[in-house]
Amino acid sequence: MPLSRVRKWIKKFEKYIFSYKDGYFVLPYLTNSPELMIESLINLPFTKHNSSENAIYTNTPFTEGVLRYQEVESGLWLTVTELEFKTNVQTKSMYDNLGSDYFFLAFSIYQNTIIPKQKMKINNALVASNSWSIYSPGIPIDAFHEKGTKGLFFNFSFNKNWIENNLIGRNDPSEVLIQKIIDSELGYLSWEGLVPEAEEYALNIWHCLSRNPDLIFSKLQLKIQTLEILTLFFTKIYQKTILNSSQVQNNSNHESLSKIEEYLSQNLKGNFPGIDFLANMAHMSPSKLKTSFKASYGTSIFKYFKEKQMELAIKLLKDPEIQIKNLSTIFGYENPSKFSIAFKKIHGKLPSEIQRGTSIF
Repeated sequence: MPLSRVRKWIKKFEKYIFSYKDGYFVLPYLTNSPELMIESLINLPFTKHNSSENAIYTNTPFTEGVLRYQEVESGLWLTVTELEFKTNVQTKSMYDNLGSDYFFLAFSIYQNTIIPKQKMKINNALVASNSWSIYSPGIPIDAFHEKGTKGLFFNFSFNKNWIENNLIGRNDPSEVLIQKIIDSELGYLSWEGLVPEAEEYALNIWHCLSRNPDLIFSKLQLKIQTLEILTLFFTKIYQKTILNSSQVQNNSNHESLSKIEEYLSQNLKGNFPGIDFLANMAHMSPSKLKTSFKASYGTSIFKYFKEKQMELAIKLLKDPEIQIKNLSTIFGYENPSKFSIAFKKIHGKLPSEIQRGTSIF
């Protein structure tokens, strides 16, 4: 049954595998359950599956790495991916119409040496290394990975039966958390630096998972390590102060910031609309909007707008009929000289150099 579902899904969506959209190559995969996710990745044309190692290997112009997986116990799965992105890639989780009862708890460790504090964008929010996100069943996950990003990506998947058997008891705060996730408008909650010691535990899991699975006690050791890190996570969020602190990202703020980001992206021509105007749209004070936007997107709202303008500018420059002086007017610059200076700050080359056929890519 899982294989037939996967083949049906791949037949429907294979034309979208590594399609190109907004500067990213898109990689969709099926996510109703861990089994389906693994099966969908195994059946992609550019992966190699080693069943004895529980490993899926890939080496393409887009990505290079390995995904290792293990059913820890009934209703609880572990998948860990060591992956390097050779270009900008958007991984896109998808669901067929048969539903899902699995929660997905994600934890990432970035291994970038040049930019060790690299952040990954998931569902329009920037997620730093050593961050946790937990997703309600059926919630799509769009992760945007910049070229050069390398890391370990942990995914703990557990269904509702496992939660009821292992977490939820009489007056158990886990029930409050699970209900918070289900009731949240976005369908997920995120924390940064929630468990400071989690990286050490996660690396132990990876080393255990990477060893020969036939070694004595390896599965038992992996189960113990997985339950240890889950216990650490749930122990932290049991604390009422954690659940109510600013570490839990405010869902209403996320919705407002997403509206602002969408508005900016759709209104790139002309001058920056102004903080007061955007704050009124977001129903926030100007200072709160500036602080919240930078926390979520990693840059100031004004700089974000200018960078998006320059992304559009380089696309428009591909038209040989476009004139630089017209572009400077389109984007609200006083003259072509100021536009060219701003363009070079972002792209490292002048617009005139791009028009002469010198590619920056």
